[in-house]
Amino acid sequence: MTIEVISNVKEEGRLISRCIEKYGYFPEHNYYYYRMLEESGAENRFIRIDNKYGILGQFYPSQKEWYFITGVIAPEKKRAEILMEVIRYCLNGRGSKIAIDCTGDFWRIMGKRISETRGLRAIRPRFILYWPVFDMKKWDGYSLRGRRWKKLRNTLNRFYKKHNVRVVNSADVPKEKLSKVVDDWVKQRRMMDYGYDRKDSNMEYYERYHNLVNSGFEGMKFAKTLVVDGVPSTITCGWEIPNIEKGYYSGVGIYNYKFEGMGEAANIDDLKRLKRAGYEHVDFGGSPKPLLDFKRKFRYHDVYKTYTFTVLKK
Repeated sequence: MTIEVISNVKEEGRLISRCIEKYGYFPEHNYYYYRMLEESGAENRFIRIDNKYGILGQFYPSQKEWYFITGVIAPEKKRAEILMEVIRYCLNGRGSKIAIDCTGDFWRIMGKRISETRGLRAIRPRFILYWPVFDMKKWDGYSLRGRRWKKLRNTLNRFYKKHNVRVVNSADVPKEKLSKVVDDWVKQRRMMDYGYDRKDSNMEYYERYHNLVNSGFEGMKFAKTLVVDGVPSTITCGWEIPNIEKGYYSGVGIYNYKFEGMGEAANIDDLKRLKRAGYEHVDFGGSPKPLLDFKRKFRYHDVYKTYTFTVLKK
């Protein structure tokens, strides 16, 4: 098995995109999302295997730590074997530990394999995310009719009655105004003690959203903003999930919390748009348990978990 670490992911964008197009399967398997994640202290390093498979990796030089973003981009039968080889490679003088994201089934497979491997130790998952999924053929929230939608319907009626609301393309909004949406969102999350990614205990990880705004939403689909009483107040966008027929990942949902009901309005607006566009499988993104409770009101149909665990040398 040949392993190559590619440091210049911008220059090799076509190569990485081809790998994702052919073998990607998870919502976060997206080249532009990967670029967005490169924050202070982190270096994107794509790990290429046998000149065709890959891992969306990051390296933190100051800690000599690796982070592998949700799974090996390869056929399912090859993923465990590839990951074991890459773990050995990256811990052989190239890093002190590796944080790895994976689904529950894969965690059980890898945890067992690592525990049986001499010289390696897997620390049990330190972080769990819950990913709600909508079957849009069954989703009946477009008109919000019926008793089961009454509470949400009333919330949205109050919101639209009190405020003047327009939906615009996010790329048409001045970047400084959207950056303020991000900053206000982060401040409110801190006050509520809510996390929003795998580094849930550290509330500073939000550069990715400024990167998104500054890129002009490159590679994103349906990037929309609600302008409430003249103030740009939300950002929602996502992309199609590779190799999932009519699958879409609503990967970004940010709002400034200034108006009651705005979060509900932004999410329902997003879901209705995706329903109109003909998507059948909509993933609403990973959340810590408290934020899953908020998403529950939109009546998703299923939920799965991802785990973040760490591998060290013994």
